[in-house]
Amino acid sequence: MGSWIGLLTGACTNPIWVVKTRMLERGANHPSAYRSMTQGLLHVYETRGLKGLWAGFIPSTLGVAHGAVQFAIYEKMKARKSAQLTHGEHLSNWDYIYMSGSSKLLAGAITYPYQPIRARMQRYDAAQQYNGLVDVLRKTWKNEGFLAFYKGVVPNTLRVIPTTVVTFLVYENTKFFLPRIFNDAVMAHEED
Repeated sequence: MGSWIGLLTGACTNPIWVVKTRMLERGANHPSAYRSMTQGLLHVYETRGLKGLWAGFIPSTLGVAHGAVQFAIYEKMKARKSAQLTHGEHLSNWDYIYMSGSSKLLAGAITYPYQPIRARMQRYDAAQQYNGLVDVLRKTWKNEGFLAFYKGVVPNTLRVIPTTVVTFLVYENTKFFLPRIFNDAVMAHEED
């Protein structure tokens, strides 16, 4: 079910990504820069039709897989580390920081290439440069090599790792402490 929701979300937001990519491609002072999201959406529709609004959607579907890959890696790391603990011990916050950051890095290494490919398919001149997804892949590999599929990975990683670490740390601590708080409150109420 989650995969379908992710795909539906991606389908609904893809036109926004197309306009965002194009807005980033041209500076605000460029003569053909979009003045607004609405102008961008209309321009893409007028010049490329519905196909243009969903350019790059197929590689974007790998973004849905990213979360699944990350959680699978995280849960495997958590299970291994938990198995090493003695009875009564709990994973530390440092364990969660390490595991969440590492799982995000590994998932990114596996799924990141969809992002530069999607961006190439969403550019202003994409229709003139490429003839579909396979052509983008072939030309990128031929002209720039393997590392072209990881362009922008460092700034992207620096952007997402802190958010991921904080999210997982809050989630795991909430999952640990919330039941204890409620149990204490219930027990205190029963004693009254």
